[in-house]
Amino acid sequence: MTIRLATARRSSNPFVSRSLAAPRFSAPANDNRRVGATPAQLRAALLHFARHGLSAADNASQAALRAWREGDAVAMREWLEVCRTLDPRRAAPLEALLAPQPTSP
Repeated sequence: MTIRLATARRSSNPFVSRSLAAPRFSAPANDNRRVGATPAQLRAALLHFARHGLSAADNASQAALRAWREGDAVAMREWLEVCRTLDPRRAAPLEALLAPQPTSP
């Protein structure tokens, strides 16, 4: 025979009142949203992620390197932005590598 316990709904019992209250959701702890990404950049990153899945950031970094080698600065910046939107830690060393080096006289 199962015994069920139904506690009284009293606000003087803090455990019961906390458990009966509606949950309060806070911002996710891993929310890495960065300031500056435009809706168009976010859309491009999400479409790229939809096509390539979890390897999307790696694919975008390889595309940025390929565009840099070909001398296409516009495409390189676009792919770097996609990579930065998907994985900022992966994009940081890539950005340092692809940054224009100052020329010494």
